[in-house]
Amino acid sequence: MRSYRFRLVFAVLAILLSFSAAVAALHSMSASYSSNASHKMFDDFNKAFIKHWKTRTGVEVTIRHAESKPGIALRANVDGLDVTSLALSYDPETLQKASKFSLPDWQKSLPQKSPYTSTIVFLVRNGNPKKVRDWNDLANPGIEIVTSNPKTSGDARWSYLAAWGYALKQWRK
Repeated sequence: MRSYRFRLVFAVLAILLSFSAAVAALHSMSASYSSNASHKMFDDFNKAFIKHWKTRTGVEVTIRHAESKPGIALRANVDGLDVTSLALSYDPETLQKASKFSLPDWQKSLPQKSPYTSTIVFLVRNGNPKKVRDWNDLANPGIEIVTSNPKTSGDARWSYLAAWGYALKQWRK
């Protein structure tokens, strides 16, 4: 059993080290295409939500996806932007201090004090032909990973830490 755990940890670490090759591939793409691996997913998601919202409420909404350095979206929200997606736990606290949150104890109403229980989403090809469902599946032959560089991206650091945490949990079993 210990051998399996060691191989799992080794595989996860090998995958994480391969991130630099994926980043190099992203940088070689056309300059007109975003180097953010989730860009296409958000485009599709936003289009689907716009259609859903129009059907449900009759109201047309516009969604503009903007990528910025950490803190810029938060600052815009404090200054009056209606909606933003926050990635860090202290961002809602900053909004609360700026009197932009109407529910003072919002964390108490949510499981694990968070609106989500996972920070990482696996975006797979249509139909999920390789059947990727969990971290273990990323070590399977033929699986390739595209992600941002953990040296330059906060989201990539979360991915790295999530993979590391998963490997540690598996090691302890």
